[in-house]
Amino acid sequence: MPTINIGNRQKNRAKLNSILNCKYDYASIIKLINKYSFKKRFKSSYFFGLGKSNQKVMGILKSKQIWKLNNQKQFKDIKFY
Repeated sequence: MPTINIGNRQKNRAKLNSILNCKYDYASIIKLINKYSFKKRFKSSYFFGLGKSNQKVMGILKSKQIWKLNNQKQFKDIKFY
């Protein structure tokens, strides 16, 4: 399924064939939607992982091991001369 990035917020980020960029204006957005909407399929990619991250996070939380970690933020004083 194609993804449309609108504007330049995602500039210099990962760029796959299924990620389409357009300007932040009505005409550019509509043009891409009409061109790619449910018509073109792209080859599957696991560049961003295999999915099911929600299940992985829940597994970690349920394992209770994470709750034994010291998550207190540590600070170090730096002396400036």
